[in-house]
Formats: sequence, structure tokens, C-alpha cells
Amino acid sequence: MLNWLILSDIPAHGRDFSFAENADWADILQEHGVEYTLQKEMNLSLHVLPQSDGVLFTGNLNGALSLPCERCLKPVEVTVDRDFHVFEDLPGMTDTPLDSLLRETNGHLELNIRHMMWEQFNLSLPVKVLCSAECKGICPECGKNLNEGECACSGDKTDPRMAVFKQIKIS
Repeated sequence: MLNWLILSDIPAHGRDFSFAENADWADILQEHGVEYTLQKEMNLSLHVLPQSDGVLFTGNLNGALSLPCERCLKPVEVTVDRDFHVFEDLPGMTDTPLDSLLRETNGHLELNIRHMMWEQFNLSLPVKVLCSAECKGICPECGKNLNEGECACSGDKTDPRMAVFKQIKIS
């Protein structure tokens, strides 16, 4: 997998790149502990345009994958289609080099393409992956999917530390 993309030889009008290797995406997702199944190949198209004080990146990330619902763990197909515009200052122009996607090595400007792919992937996902807005989740005691019906666990699921609040009456 390519981690750093050399940008020093990019012409003034820019250059286009495309990243669609399933193995590269699999590697990135596994590295960050994402449980997934690719449904449609993930593609990152990227246009790199040098500027006097940095580099402008424009592109699109698209594909589809299956992720677990955050409440019931049922697989949910998530479609990714994100256009993005990112400007990065040249190294040394800002005080935050740790967050920068760019670095200079041996006189060559380089982009951390792996980090850009991960960042754009994260920004393309919904805040919460749910199978439906009405998802009831799973029972914390027996693990039954509550969307499929009630479980046989005891009806009182109140935290014993909160029992004192049952005595409060608001008038």
C-alpha cells in the first residue's frame, strides 16, 4: 500500500489520481478496527493542484459497504458518495505539523494518501449507523435483538442506583 504520494513533480495545472484497490481499502479499514463487508468497490478520485502557499485537493470518494448497526449489530448497507475540497498549507507554514497531510522529505513534497483516504472515509459516514431510526437494539442481559420481539428477561430493567428517583413526585 502506498502511504506517501510524491507531489513535487505536479504541473501547475494539477494532476489527477485514482485509488480503487480493494486490498488498500481493506488494509486501511482493518488497521482502524472497522468491521465491514465491501458491497461496492471504494474509489477515491483526487485532483491535486499546487498553490503558492500550499496544495488544493479536490475529489470524490464513493462505494458501498456493510457496517453493523450501532444498536442491534445487524448489517446495514452504507452508500458512500462524498465530494471534498481540502487545502493543506505547505510544511512549516503552520504550527500544527502533526495534523498536516503534507511533509517535505529530501526536498520532495509528499502527501499522506493513506491518512487522506481514512479521513474522507470517516467524514462520509453517517454520525450513527442504524438499521432504522426505530431500532430497539439488543437486550443488555440476554443479547436478544429487541426488534424481533420482547425477551424473557425480568421486566424491571431499572438500574438499582436509580431506584431512589422512583419515589420523587413532581407536582
